[in-house]
Amino acid sequence: MATLAERYTQAVHTETGYHATWLPGSTLRIGDVGTMEGNVFVPRSDLLSLGIHFEEVSEGGARPITFQSAGGIDITAGGSADAVASEPKGETTVKVSFGGEGAALLETLGCRDRRVKDQPSLEQDIREALHRGVWDLRWVVVTQVVEAASATVLVADAGGAEVCLRAGASLPAGNFSLADANLGLSVTSRRDVGIVVIAHEGLTPLFRAMRLKKRMFSSEPAFEHLLEAEPDAPEVLFPSEAAEDTSLLEPYPYPQRGDR
Repeated sequence: MATLAERYTQAVHTETGYHATWLPGSTLRIGDVGTMEGNVFVPRSDLLSLGIHFEEVSEGGARPITFQSAGGIDITAGGSADAVASEPKGETTVKVSFGGEGAALLETLGCRDRRVKDQPSLEQDIREALHRGVWDLRWVVVTQVVEAASATVLVADAGGAEVCLRAGASLPAGNFSLADANLGLSVTSRRDVGIVVIAHEGLTPLFRAMRLKKRMFSSEPAFEHLLEAEPDAPEVLFPSEAAEDTSLLEPYPYPQRGDR
């Protein structure tokens, strides 16, 4: 059975083309270096700790991003007349109901893209690091992040899950966003909801990464975007390397963030 992390990260990647940060309440930085466990990025080091310098650039204006996975998600504000009457003045309840196991909701506001400015130079620097023996071919590097002014993430453990929220301010007429920090949303109850992140600020819910990957019939690995996870794909070894390469059998001494 797929884990909560597997269901969420796979669904987000399939629908958006981005990888999802896990855990959703954590942040990633451009230049973070790590390994992929399925679709989950596990930080190991960073480019600066490996002696690789780069510049960042922001592009595009602020925008909202909303994602709802298959399985059915229903958002209702208020409730029965009795329930609404019992609410404190100026407050409203919001209920989010999930129809299927692993159903997920991601709502963000004020998203901006940040990426490595000079990708060809980064590729050259990583290739040189590989030749110096300080780059592991199992690594990927975060080259783009989507930074949200605020974000809400909800992931259901089971069908029929629900979470009830209370807004500290009156909801605006028409559509509203669960990522709006100005609403003062707080959790009043939850059932079978494994991940609850409500209107957190400064998160990086989405990212893209690149890697060096060995190719058949070529002595040089390709520098490419990380696409689908390859949890069962064996490392490609060339005949001359297969007998002597033990790097996949022994722990790699990962440089840690901040090491120089």
